Amino acid sequence: VIEKSQKILKEDADNEEGIFFEMSARGLLAEYYADEGSYMKAISEAKQTYDFIKKGFELTDKNPEFLFTVGLYNYFRETYPERHPIYKPFLWFFKSGDKELGLKQLDQACRQGVLTKVEANLYTSYIYLRYENNPETALKYLRRLNKDYPKNPFFQTKLAEALVMNERYKEVAPLADELLGNSDAYYRMSANLFLGIIEEKKAQNVSDATYYYQKALSESATFEFKGEYYKSLAYLGLGRIFRSQGKSDLADSQFNLAIEWATTEEVEKEAKSYLKH
Repeated sequence: VIEKSQKILKEDADNEEGIFFEMSARGLLAEYYADEGSYMKAISEAKQTYDFIKKGFELTDKNPEFLFTVGLYNYFRETYPERHPIYKPFLWFFKSGDKELGLKQLDQACRQGVLTKVEANLYTSYIYLRYENNPETALKYLRRLNKDYPKNPFFQTKLAEALVMNERYKEVAPLADELLGNSDAYYRMSANLFLGIIEEKKAQNVSDATYYYQKALSESATFEFKGEYYKSLAYLGLGRIFRSQGKSDLADSQFNLAIEWATTEEVEKEAKSYLKH
């Protein structure tokens, strides 16, 4: 994509499609490198992406596709270094963002974008689930995606997550049942996790909840680079169960693992609060 974009931009440096596609490709590369822990590669790609994003700031009124990338920049420029302090020393190069404006631009992208509409709805729901701790708002975007793509297992997983966080357990069960039959271990892991939460928190069946949490973790052992958040929730759930059974040492080991895999402040705070008692 970068190669083809550069051919376009060599002939016309202001070509909107060339700018959009090279910016998007480099942004995805930066995200990939960040996820695998290649921090310097991630920073290198982010710097090159930033040059295109600066042009995108001037194009949002003319082309709504740029609302998505500019909205993401405005939000994560402020939020990402708060969550991942390792990046703070490298970010002097990037101008400050605006979280509130970023959320507004992403919402506009969800409604006005064509190429970016699906990604905008997905990322916006992710922000409300994992960063803003607002699963009710996340549901709005995830219901749109599942209405348009009812057989997409990734969207089903995210919808189920939002429903669980909203304690709408009856709606989760059919989604979880479908995901259990998926050939991909990631989706089976997520289904087992959601069923574990339902058994623990709604049915108060600690035996079944323990089974599902442990099953989720055994499924997660078969893949890498994804599912960290769900693993942290499974360890957190097991910690709560073992603590209720008076197995303090075992519970503490699970809470420490929850902290190790945590990707949200909420999981970390809850696990640490148990470890203090």
